[in-house]
Amino acid sequence: MTKKSILFLGASSDIGLSLANIFAKNGFNLMLASRDTKYLKIKSNEIKKKYNTSISIYSFDILNEKNYVGFISKLEVIPDIVVCCVGYLGKQLKSQNSLQESSLVIRTNFLGPVNIINIFANMFEERGSGTIVGLSSVAGERGRASNYLYGASKAGFSAYLSGLRQRLHKKKINVITIKLGYVLTTFVKDKKLPFFLTISKEKAAEIIYIGIMKKRDIVYVGV
Repeated sequence: MTKKSILFLGASSDIGLSLANIFAKNGFNLMLASRDTKYLKIKSNEIKKKYNTSISIYSFDILNEKNYVGFISKLEVIPDIVVCCVGYLGKQLKSQNSLQESSLVIRTNFLGPVNIINIFANMFEERGSGTIVGLSSVAGERGRASNYLYGASKAGFSAYLSGLRQRLHKKKINVITIKLGYVLTTFVKDKKLPFFLTISKEKAAEIIYIGIMKKRDIVYVGV
C-alpha cells in the first residue's frame, strides 16, 4: 500500500514541525516547504532518524506569489493533504502606524494562504480527492484592540476556508479549519499567556492530527 503524502507550508514553524513529527510517526511521507530550508534540513534529519520516512524539502515564500506555480511544479507528487501553517502575529501598535507592517500581517495571514490554497483546491477538485487544512486563530472570532489587524486577517482566512468547504463538499474534498488558541510557541514568546489555558505545541499537534484524521470541519486548539 502506497504511503500517503502530506505537504506543510510554513513547515519550519513550531507547530509545523510538531505536526511533521506526528504524521511521520504515523507513516506519512513528508513534504516540507519554508523559506528556511537550511533549518528544515537539520530538522528533517532528526525526523528521519526517528521514523525512517521519506522527506522532501522545498523553498517556499508565501509572500512571493510569482513563484507559486514554479514551486508546485517542483513537487515530486501532488500531496494527499496540504497544511498551511503560515502565520505572522506582528505588533498591533506598529501595524496600525505602518502601511508596510499592516500589509505584511494581512498578506502573510490572509492573502498569501488564500492564493496558494486556491491553486491546490483546483488541483484537488480536478483529481477528485484531497484534504486542505488551514491554521487560523480564535483571534478572528472577535476584534480586540490588542491585535485586531492580526485578528481581522485570521477572520478573513476562516471565512474563506468555510466557503471553500461548502464549494468542495460535493467533490468529497475535505477542508479543515484549525482555530488556535493559547499554544506555547516562539510565535508568542513575548506574550504573557494564561497558564491554565495554554498548551504545548506537542499537545496542539496531537489535537490537530486527530481532527485531520477524523475529517472534522473545525478544530479548536488551546481553547
